[in-house]
Amino acid sequence: MFQVVGDNGVTGMATAEVEKNWRGDHVYNLLSVDLVDGRDNSAAERIILEGDPSYRIYKGIVKLR
Repeated sequence: MFQVVGDNGVTGMATAEVEKNWRGDHVYNLLSVDLVDGRDNSAAERIILEGDPSYRIYKGIVKLR
């Protein structure tokens, strides 16, 4: 997980879980960005780039600074 900041000041948490399979290929279990509402650090929107939308690595938003 790592924090991302857009040009417009919107912050988010990028989350990725990647494994290597037996052939040496990378398999993305999850690649997502949770955009954060700056007023109360709650999740404003979740963008899933790869993986199952119901899968979460963590159970909530980590407070971003």
